[in-house]
Amino acid sequence: MAKRINAKDADYQMVECFGVTGIFTESRIDRDTVPLCLSMYEIRDGGSDGDPAEIAEAIAVDFLGTLLTKEEISVPQFINPENDWEYLGDETTLQDFVR
Repeated sequence: MAKRINAKDADYQMVECFGVTGIFTESRIDRDTVPLCLSMYEIRDGGSDGDPAEIAEAIAVDFLGTLLTKEEISVPQFINPENDWEYLGDETTLQDFVR
């Protein structure tokens, strides 16, 4: 399993998942480094095509990335990448997202 990194050291993109805005990284994040004001989820790859397929508390196989949000999302649940997931195109930092 890949090494987990500090949340502040990751590169993030803005995304929307089930109508909730969050920041997404392809890195595995150390849960202990995530600010308490954020919820952390892991995203499963839908067949190695880069499309998200599932959101859960933890993903062991076919890991796509980590999602941090200010609002909670009910998990686990499957993601339809055409309806439930959108890359918003903006890169950001953890510090800017928390503000």
